[in-house]
Amino acid sequence: AIGLAPACPAKDQKWLWTALATGDAKLVEANDPGSKFDWNCTSPTYGTPLMAATFGGDWDSSPDFMLDNAAAFESRLRLIRWLIREKGADPKKEASAAFRTTKTWYIDVGGDSNSVTVDLHGESALSAMLIVKIAMQTADGDWSEDIERLRQVVDVFATTRSRQTLQKRNTVSLHEGVVDTWERFMETGPGKDLTIRCMTGPSVQGTLLVHSGILTSASAVVRAMLSGPMRESASMAIDVDCPVDALQLFMSLVYTGSISTESDAPIAVDMLLGCMQIAQRWDVRHVVQMMVSQLSTSMSIETLGQVWEAAALTQQQELLAECRNFARNDITQVRSLLAAKRFCRVVEQDLFEHVLPEAMQVGAGASSKEAGGSPASKRRRTFS
Repeated sequence: AIGLAPACPAKDQKWLWTALATGDAKLVEANDPGSKFDWNCTSPTYGTPLMAATFGGDWDSSPDFMLDNAAAFESRLRLIRWLIREKGADPKKEASAAFRTTKTWYIDVGGDSNSVTVDLHGESALSAMLIVKIAMQTADGDWSEDIERLRQVVDVFATTRSRQTLQKRNTVSLHEGVVDTWERFMETGPGKDLTIRCMTGPSVQGTLLVHSGILTSASAVVRAMLSGPMRESASMAIDVDCPVDALQLFMSLVYTGSISTESDAPIAVDMLLGCMQIAQRWDVRHVVQMMVSQLSTSMSIETLGQVWEAAALTQQQELLAECRNFARNDITQVRSLLAAKRFCRVVEQDLFEHVLPEAMQVGAGASSKEAGGSPASKRRRTFS
């Protein structure tokens, strides 16, 4: 019908909806159907894929973000981040009119039962979570444990961005001939009048001759260095503590916004970080953004510590957020690296301050549910 969101085809996809509803991150990731599945479609049973991953299924005793134990909740958060980051699932995508589900949660404390009922019809994953929060804040009984879990899910919605968004931000399409022209000018164009020396302590590791007009147009810092009564202005030479390949990458991005390579092999993290540090030092913000995007999309468990350290030392908040999200998404391996002392002190501090407290809160919540404290609170949830 006109005006309704596209419904997902049912063939060979029942397992996927069930896996999403159970929050099984490993199963969904290992059997990713790729482009065969629309990650922003809607189901009359589950709503959007992100709603399925958050609110679970429609069968009795179906788990969801409130009923999960600690390990299952951790897996569900990982799945939600993966859906947003890797598949482009949108927390603000509203379910179709065919999705008509009402959910009820109960808490039993000392023999008394309190409930919260929420109508999810026409909602998105984000709007539904906010409605649930309002309902719990105004309901009788102590819902603080559930509200804390809800806060963590909403925080994932707010801080996780899709790779596609990272890669497409602030870009325009150019004819390749324009880029080729600027690349030739960078390599052989007349009028190069500024020498940049790459230093390691007192030693010169290499030099690069560039057009001062190009660099001063991109960097107010360099413009000030070359226009005032400074040593660099008199000598038309700048010393910078960086590897030669990092400076070459930086200048290529300043001239052309790209880099020519002979293979599709990923650029070394050392080079990306070196380029970002030059861009930060000279306040070339669009190059900083390029490096943050590249470092975020190419991050791995092997490079996490190195990237995190650089982000923490320079207080690059956007890259810090990406490191924290990556760690939350692979918390088991991160804990192993932490136990093996693979992170430097500044990374450990940030990890304990921004990532591990959430995991410990999840564990603490699970203990109160599973250990049978006093008074014991039971959570139940029904569908209608």
